[in-house]
Amino acid sequence: MIDTGDIDVMARLMEALEVIESGVQPFLLALPTHATGAVDASAPAERIAELERLRVEPAPVDLAQALLRLTPTADEEVRRAAGDLRSDAGRQPARRLSEGGLPRRDSTPQKWPAADPADAPPGVWEPVSPGLNRTLPLPPVAAALAGTYERDRTHKGSHITYETYAAPSWVAQLPHHRDKVAARVKSAADGRLLACLAEAGGPAGYALHWQIARKIDYLSDAAVDALLVLAARGHLDGRLLAGQLQASIRKGSSSPKRVTDALRAAAETGA
Repeated sequence: MIDTGDIDVMARLMEALEVIESGVQPFLLALPTHATGAVDASAPAERIAELERLRVEPAPVDLAQALLRLTPTADEEVRRAAGDLRSDAGRQPARRLSEGGLPRRDSTPQKWPAADPADAPPGVWEPVSPGLNRTLPLPPVAAALAGTYERDRTHKGSHITYETYAAPSWVAQLPHHRDKVAARVKSAADGRLLACLAEAGGPAGYALHWQIARKIDYLSDAAVDALLVLAARGHLDGRLLAGQLQASIRKGSSSPKRVTDALRAAAETGA
């Protein structure tokens, strides 16, 4: 069986090979500088400056992926270097840096008692899937995360359901928006993906905590590892996670014993 995440990676690799083998563009703008898939703030400007010198226009999808991976910075020298670029492609990193990257949206569902999560009624309380409000020629996986791309659809009676495919490579598409990815892949996350989400950048919001709470019941090792990563970085919201777990247990969707065992393991490890 072919993993759909592998198909998406292969599509990206095929595009990269085409760009390089054609000789039109000597290197890729979106080449990550970090294991999470992120690109240093200074890298796109430096790469585009070289393309401007060569009078080469970057491939639009490669440019879009580089912008999605761009690391926000307040470094004036980096911003000034980006602002010195004159091509249409060169102006985009400068604009993105001045805006602080893609806008972030809250994944908290309506009526969730954010002030006191312990008051949450029994339920699963799925996160809201925030989309991107920017128009970019996105790679297919990134477009799926943004809610603008439908990978597949199946008919079930009179209803149409859109299939969601997920793989750890998805996190590298939006390395500074892990909560957005966590909200988008509601039903398809696994242990590897959970680890990548915990290690990625951006706010650790409602959706990422919800993924951990949801996985503690049957992927306890992966969930505990993710919890420990957040705790070590100071990103763990204990009240939020407790409220989500309590609501799920009261709903009957989670086992009190398995949840307690997982939390005890995390506490014994130092969380």
